[in-house]
Amino acid sequence: QSVQGEEREIPPLAQRDGADVLAPEAPCRAGGGPAQHLALGAPVRGLAPPVQQEGVAHRGRTALFMHPPYRSGPGYGFQQFRVELPPGRVIRLVGGTAMKDEVTGKSDGVVFRVRVGDEVVWEHAGKGPEWTDFDVDLSRFAGRTVALRFETDCGPADNTAYDWSLWSGRVLKIAGYE
Repeated sequence: QSVQGEEREIPPLAQRDGADVLAPEAPCRAGGGPAQHLALGAPVRGLAPPVQQEGVAHRGRTALFMHPPYRSGPGYGFQQFRVELPPGRVIRLVGGTAMKDEVTGKSDGVVFRVRVGDEVVWEHAGKGPEWTDFDVDLSRFAGRTVALRFETDCGPADNTAYDWSLWSGRVLKIAGYE
């Protein structure tokens, strides 16, 4: 990956890590019931993958639209990237999350989550169209190659109706890269 200024962009969806595709017996975090967990666009026969669309405009930002799986039961969708983080650096992950305007009052909300490996480093329950920005210190992972995962969980009642969620501006900021 090339580095421009102080920011290292997360690679495009085509370069995501597809290692974790399906765990149908695992519980949905919010409700605890059986759920399907699929990587975006995963070709798994008989199960509805999460819906995704890049380049969605929302309140002055361009975003990735993500909807959890819904046809075969509740769950969460995710994007995952393998990222090599340089040693001895201050590293921050910044970005924002929101729900689409059209679902205000229709969705029970979603849980946005960022993981590094199995560790949850940021989580937010959102149900409004306003952007919620995040700034997470990832410095403790410097010098390692990590799996960086962005999840959209179906929400507190395992209800996937109108879970039209958005991720925007996801960038790794690495001190010393100018």
